Amino acid sequence: MRMTRWLELASGLAGAAVALFQLHHIVFDPTYTFYDSSTGQHGQVSLLQLVQSGQALSGIQSVGFVTVVFLIALVSVIAHSLTGNAVLQRVLWIAAVILVVYSLLGFLTIGLRLLPAALLMLVAALLSLRSNHVVASQ
Repeated sequence: MRMTRWLELASGLAGAAVALFQLHHIVFDPTYTFYDSSTGQHGQVSLLQLVQSGQALSGIQSVGFVTVVFLIALVSVIAHSLTGNAVLQRVLWIAAVILVVYSLLGFLTIGLRLLPAALLMLVAALLSLRSNHVVASQ
């Protein structure tokens, strides 16, 4: 395998690792602040606790969507770095663009936490262009 394919694979795996860490943090760590005006209580809860209480269904749907897109990007970057298939490269590009756009649109919520992982996937997509260029020129 060429060096660009190794770098593509490493960037994709690093992006997936960062995404896994950040998604775990988003779901399980207490990040949402609540204040109950009737009792005067306040505190922090996790997204999982909000979903279990019947709130924040859209938040878990959003996390599920991002998780699926990251998995698609991960599988396509691994398969493309091994095979060089053009269809897998297109899938990787589509997933990387979706992740970057989602991170920028959700900048004030969870997007900022997912932006480093999305940018690593974008770097993997850019390296996939270079690896195809090297293969085509030989």
